[in-house]
Amino acid sequence: MTKKFQGKTYLDPKYDPAFKELFDSEDAIKDFLNDILWLADDDKIKNLSFAFDKTLRFRTPKNKKIVLDVFITTDSGRFFNIEMQKWKHDFFIDRTVLYNAALVIKGKIEMDNSADFKSLPEDTHIKPVFSKNKYIMISLPNFKKSKEEVSSRLDSWLYLLNHAGADNDVPDFGNRIIRDALERIRVDKAGNDLLARQEKAMKRDEEYKTRLASAVVKAKLELLGNLIAAGKITVDDAVKATGYPKELLGVK
Repeated sequence: MTKKFQGKTYLDPKYDPAFKELFDSEDAIKDFLNDILWLADDDKIKNLSFAFDKTLRFRTPKNKKIVLDVFITTDSGRFFNIEMQKWKHDFFIDRTVLYNAALVIKGKIEMDNSADFKSLPEDTHIKPVFSKNKYIMISLPNFKKSKEEVSSRLDSWLYLLNHAGADNDVPDFGNRIIRDALERIRVDKAGNDLLARQEKAMKRDEEYKTRLASAVVKAKLELLGNLIAAGKITVDDAVKATGYPKELLGVK
């Protein structure tokens, strides 16, 4: 075991490998979806199949490949996609719409090719793929409930996702499915392959943070240099405002 996991009870499910290990169970996915969609009684998802890193390919003007984190098909023919997005970026909404469009297209193609659809009279062939089309986005940093404030099954899942990577004592809230999910991401029970993939994902994250920080500092230095050269601010003002040494600002 590497130093990254020493003293840790659980792998951080905000990273891709642990996230998929956490949801590597039909029961876990059903429990999560039924609660987040407010499905109850006969409306609950009874059976589903799922696949990780599901690749969808479409022919547009160019071939387009889309890889979904967790692709789910229910026994009633509904499609779901669960994604964990760790970093905010400018094209997040664009990608969300693209992924949803891919599922709509896939649903339309499968409906058109189904025996039930082909048996319909010709004048009934124009039908919606489904009656509801939803985007559900959850910002984990905005979920600030303590474990004492957790009051629903969905709260339990969000608490787990938020805290499993940092806290060694994450309760299962009396939910057998969550207890099993926590067991799947225990560091002391994780196989070498899972630990290696998790460590690789964490290193990519650290590299991203380092490059981002370097880019921010470089941009600030360039701006400060331009302001100093234009006489807008003094070197002492720049040092006082940023804490950067004069040498970093290119002056002595």
